[in-house]
This record gives sequence, C-alpha cells and structure tokens, in this order.
Amino acid sequence: MAEFIYRLVEHGELTVSAEMRDQLNSVSASTIDRLLRPYKGSSLRRPFSTTKPGSLLKTAILIPTFAEWEEDCSVFVEIDLVARCGNTAEGFYLNTLSTVDIATGWVECQPVWGKGLHRVGSAVHRMFRTLPFPLLGIDSDNGSEFINQRLYSCCQRNRITLYLGFGV
Repeated sequence: MAEFIYRLVEHGELTVSAEMRDQLNSVSASTIDRLLRPYKGSSLRRPFSTTKPGSLLKTAILIPTFAEWEEDCSVFVEIDLVARCGNTAEGFYLNTLSTVDIATGWVECQPVWGKGLHRVGSAVHRMFRTLPFPLLGIDSDNGSEFINQRLYSCCQRNRITLYLGFGV
C-alpha cells in the first residue's frame, strides 16, 4: 500500500494529507479484509475481468521477433494490466501494471489511475526504466486497452519482442 500511495503522490495522481497517508500506510491486511467483506459478495462468483478482446489488432499488426523466446533468461517478462475495481468496472479506478520476470520472479508494479492510453503508456515507460536488466521480450494476454499501436511502436523502437497471449 505504501508504495502505491508514494507513486501516486509522486506523479501527481493523488493528493492526501500526511495524516491520511500515515493512516493508509498503517492499516493491516486483516482490517482491509474486514472493511471490504460486505462488498466482496459470494466466493462462488466468476472472476471479474475488464479485458476486452482486441482481435482486430492481433491480425492488423505483424509482430517481429527480435530475440528467441527463452523463459529461463531474465530479459523476458509477463506483463498484465490488473484492475483494482472491486465488483464493478463503473467509474474511474486504480489499475496495476504488473510485470514479472519469468526466469527470476522479479516483480515490478506500476500504479495506473484509469486505463487511458497515455496513462498506461506512461506506466509502461516507467516500468522499462525501473527494470534492473535490459528487456528483450514482453508476453501479455491483455486486450486492446493495453495491446495497442503505442505499445507496438515502443517495442519496435526498443527492439523488444511482443508476444500476444490468448487474451487478444
């Protein structure tokens, strides 16, 4: 929680008082669970997804391979945009750009306020800068809110192989 609050404040996406920030940073996981219990609903419900398939993009863009895909080499990552919207995708909500290095398990997370093209693109660029290794490949099964011309162009400029998973 502290890292998300810090990043949102740092990038001008959130304004909170020092007192509120301290309260948010000190809340325990069990307290969060207790407060959210009335909003979680039945555990038998189907998982909620905000991904919309982007079949047009999948056929419209040829994906060049700049490197052979090697999962045991720490330059290939799985990247996903994870919605933090609870039971409904109505309104504006926080997302997490979650990046996992397949070989080492290294994790980078970037908060994204909403799912707009520029905000998601900025989070991807921040992720590129924070990884402790050069990036050669991205695997993502997100939809068109993430796999778009901007990401494709960025990958081409940086000679990063873009592998589209099953979600697109």
